[in-house]
Amino acid sequence: CALVHHPDKVSASKAEESRSTFGMLNEAYEYLMHRASREMYESTLPFDDRLPSEAAIVASGFFLVLRAVFERNGKWSVTQPVPSLGGEDTPLDDVLAFYEFWFSFESWRDC
Repeated sequence: CALVHHPDKVSASKAEESRSTFGMLNEAYEYLMHRASREMYESTLPFDDRLPSEAAIVASGFFLVLRAVFERNGKWSVTQPVPSLGGEDTPLDDVLAFYEFWFSFESWRDC
């Protein structure tokens, strides 16, 4: 995308506009390449923090419905990777690790 706006890659008539656009793209890249800056930016974006209703869980299944909720929220975890919700056949040790992880969940969002 950035090369499309590179001043050396466009016609002379679009060079000034291209320099401005390329400069903004470069500035955004410089800002977002740093983890703390990127996290600050991402924490301002809209986020679906709704919880499914009990009826939705019953209708579609506990693991199917709630897996998506934990995956969405896992994005914000200081600790990565985030353990999966698993399923009905998940070994007990993995289930306990999942609950231990979420019990002590620490988010970088809005820090």
